[in-house]
Amino acid sequence: MTDAPPSSSALYAKEWLARFRQLYDEHAGDPQTALGLFYERHRRFVVGEGSDPPSRPEYTYEEWNRAFAAFLGSLARDFGLVQAESWSEVPQLMWYWHGLSTSPAVAIREVNEAVDAVVQQEVPSMVKSGALLTVLVIYPDFPTPEGATSVEEAAEYWRTRVGSELSRLGLEREFLLTTISAFDWDVPAPWKGYAWQPAQKSMAALA
Repeated sequence: MTDAPPSSSALYAKEWLARFRQLYDEHAGDPQTALGLFYERHRRFVVGEGSDPPSRPEYTYEEWNRAFAAFLGSLARDFGLVQAESWSEVPQLMWYWHGLSTSPAVAIREVNEAVDAVVQQEVPSMVKSGALLTVLVIYPDFPTPEGATSVEEAAEYWRTRVGSELSRLGLEREFLLTTISAFDWDVPAPWKGYAWQPAQKSMAALA
């Protein structure tokens, strides 16, 4: 007999984001964690008030990806799940219930550059994973969309585009878009979340 995921183990966008925010701030403020060490080493590169923004974040993608993946692994354990890498069409992290490596609970894709491929490639590929919850992490102001003058406007631009693509795909499962400025080093970190609403075919902001 094939084991089935526990019914109580279903994850929802609002719950995931709340625990993500809490643990992120705990790790970012603790230099004994991978994320905290990353913040400690790179916080000095934050642009001072009144300065021009940098042309790119002051770190390498490989460096950040390692720290962020380690943090997400800790978050997976907090949920009682196991994290693994998947390289089907786009590289992403998958969370599984113990002993159920063919039934993904969560698929997580972090995109370092907010470009058209987010909706043309990333979103369709992620939806194909079949995970009960899909999480897309983007930095909407790297680069800033044409016409946007703030990270809030940039996030709104991507909320609308991702929502339109999910509507086209007819997604009926949980999907979370979470955003933060590529240049933000504050703790608490101002992550924003937008949950897919299938009935309304739109992305709703989460408090």
